[in-house]
Amino acid sequence: MLLGLLFLGYQVFEFTTFGQEGLNLGRNQFGAAFFTLTGFHGTHVSIGVLCLCFTLWRARKGAYTAGNLGGVEIMGLYWHFVDLVWVLLFTIVYLM
Repeated sequence: MLLGLLFLGYQVFEFTTFGQEGLNLGRNQFGAAFFTLTGFHGTHVSIGVLCLCFTLWRARKGAYTAGNLGGVEIMGLYWHFVDLVWVLLFTIVYLM
């Protein structure tokens, strides 16, 4: 959760900095692609952080047992999917 929040904080900083330098959705195709792709990813990270908080809250209330970990497993799969998408986006947007 902490790393997700740090990522979102950095993304806000990056969006603000790029906006001050004149890069935005309407400037060119790179700006449109950059803000759309990374913005959608940031939205999914936000959803993931909220779901992780909910999963932690349920765990503290005793909702999960050794035989009932479905919610934790689904949340783990979602988080790993979002992480994999970021690896692909980072490679395409920042390294290429």
